[in-house]
Amino acid sequence: MDALHKLVFDNFFLLFALALIWNVVAVALMLWRRKRRGLVLPKVGDTNVVFSERFASGSSDKSWMTRLGGASNCLTVIVTRTHLAITTFFPFTAFAGTYDLEHLVPLSDIASVTPKGRVTEVEFRSNDGGRRKVTLRMRDAAEFLQALRGQTNSE
Repeated sequence: MDALHKLVFDNFFLLFALALIWNVVAVALMLWRRKRRGLVLPKVGDTNVVFSERFASGSSDKSWMTRLGGASNCLTVIVTRTHLAITTFFPFTAFAGTYDLEHLVPLSDIASVTPKGRVTEVEFRSNDGGRRKVTLRMRDAAEFLQALRGQTNSE
């Protein structure tokens, strides 16, 4: 154990630099993968936005990792006349793809919206044809539900 302490203390700056470089490369790779996907999401100020909420929380049910690694107060949920958009803001955008928290879903692909206490579960058909479920915790879930119902009824 003394040999390990000596190794760490003697090479602290080298180990710190390696850890820092590792993290910078990992985040840069995640941002590059996100940009490569080319998903263009609406902005909160767009004219066709009927509902938007920043600082929402949520998780995806894609895998055990995405259920455990949800977002706390860093999601933006936007309902437009044609789509539901779920995304994060910088710097969390780097992790959005890893935790399946970036979606642009046509309203016609939403299978169900179920309020369950303080959370709202949204199930939809994903681009690969499978079903996805995202659990969202928003401050104004009632307005979110009203916006979704209003847009799906008007089509």
